[in-house]
Amino acid sequence: MPDALARWLAPLRPVPVQRVALTDAMGLVLAEPLAASIALPPQAVALRGGFAVAAADTVGASAYSPAFLPDVPERIRAGGLLPTGTDAVLPADAVTLLGGLAQVSQAVIPGENARRPGEDASQGAVLRPAGRRLRPFDLAIGTAAQVEQCSVRRATVRLLAAQAHDVAVRLLVTALLEAAGATVSTSAPFGSCPDLVGALEAADADLVVVLGASGLDPADHGPAALAEAGDLVAAGLALRPGEAGGCGHAGGRPVLLVPDRLEAALAMMLVFARPCLDLLQDAAPASAMPPAPLLRRITATVGFTDIVLLRRAPAGLEPLATTELSLPAIASADAWMAIPPTSEGMAPGTIIEVQPFPMCA
Repeated sequence: MPDALARWLAPLRPVPVQRVALTDAMGLVLAEPLAASIALPPQAVALRGGFAVAAADTVGASAYSPAFLPDVPERIRAGGLLPTGTDAVLPADAVTLLGGLAQVSQAVIPGENARRPGEDASQGAVLRPAGRRLRPFDLAIGTAAQVEQCSVRRATVRLLAAQAHDVAVRLLVTALLEAAGATVSTSAPFGSCPDLVGALEAADADLVVVLGASGLDPADHGPAALAEAGDLVAAGLALRPGEAGGCGHAGGRPVLLVPDRLEAALAMMLVFARPCLDLLQDAAPASAMPPAPLLRRITATVGFTDIVLLRRAPAGLEPLATTELSLPAIASADAWMAIPPTSEGMAPGTIIEVQPFPMCA
């Protein structure tokens, strides 16, 4: 299976860079770092309500030895801009107004109770590195830094579905592809091998996913159509679940044959679709979860890549399912891992690194 994956990915290259409005970039992979357009804050701001003062005017002031300010200070609220010539905020109860004079009973240092210019971020500071997907708070931070546009790579995916396909599979595949930053569209269902050949040849997307196709059934349209429209890399995979999947290329585009079973489709998305989209979008690899001990033994089959779903527990990682991925296991999983085909499994207590589940990192 690793050989098939490597041969399938080998011809692929990142898609072109696009400039999009920051507000339209949620979930997309940054092609260039997201950088602050201005220094933040552009002007000193108050962190608490009180009186804006020049710290130098309060030197030596105390409750026993109050000092008079040269001018009556301006009252300011938290988040307000400090007036020119001031660099700190005195609590309201530290200032006494006596006619046209202001007496202070506390000294402050420059920047006290305030954020000075550029202290949050300097102009040009990287807010999110290239290769990472834009998260909701990245959007908020970029907006605060007056970023209006950003450079992204956004792969397109075309779903080709059999006339009778599992709707749950389509929903899962679409959700996981979109979570990986891709734009997904669906073509009219195909009903015959010539229909699928024509759809494969006409598909104008960076990745084509054929739903309801099998790489093992000789009567299935998928392998035959893919072989006729381009090249069939693998029909039937040493992947559990997902043995009935397949992959190849048509018109220079990668094509996945996804079986009509929810757990098989999930395995295909984790092992094939995600690395494909990461390559097409030049995305940084997803961060693994912190290493933790395995709480129960995992048994695997030599020669197969076995998918394991796990749940985090206080003492470590609890295996929920291996290859036979039930719906409750899928719904309860926090993490997943692929056992390589050379392994017979893992013993309890083994320290392992796993990927967060679902694959939205």
